[in-house]
Amino acid sequence: MDGDVSARKGDGYSGLKKKNSGKYRSTGEWRNPFSGFAERKRMALKRSRIKPSKKTRQNRRVVKELDAYARQQVFERDSFQCVRCGDKRVQWAHIFSRVHRCLRWEKNNALSLCGGCHIWWHKYPLLAVEWFRKNWPERYDNLMATFQVNPKVRPADLLAELRDNES
Repeated sequence: MDGDVSARKGDGYSGLKKKNSGKYRSTGEWRNPFSGFAERKRMALKRSRIKPSKKTRQNRRVVKELDAYARQQVFERDSFQCVRCGDKRVQWAHIFSRVHRCLRWEKNNALSLCGGCHIWWHKYPLLAVEWFRKNWPERYDNLMATFQVNPKVRPADLLAELRDNES
């Protein structure tokens, strides 16, 4: 058994044959074959990442600007406090997901919630929507009507409209 690793049953080394197979250093200590794997994978992904197109980068910029504008409008409407508990540290929370572009920047679709109430909102969505419908029935009906129609929304046009209204 010259050059072989003597393996006891169940010690985890039974699959290794030679002492210098790359898994052992010259000192005889175990070297993890996966060390540095995450770093190598991250660098490979960074090298192979496809650069977003100019149109995509412009669209992301417009969406971020619209998000900031809508968030500020909602915070001002709700007096910069949680509508559920009154806390002053608020987050921008949506009733229906931001995925739906027809509702994403709709002021009626957002609330100012503190972190704890926002977690409650996501943990108990049926209770949360029922709470919203009970407190703001007209907003809920308006949102449902808009969602049923599902109008096409172009972020660039919406931003241009908002800028025109401001000036």
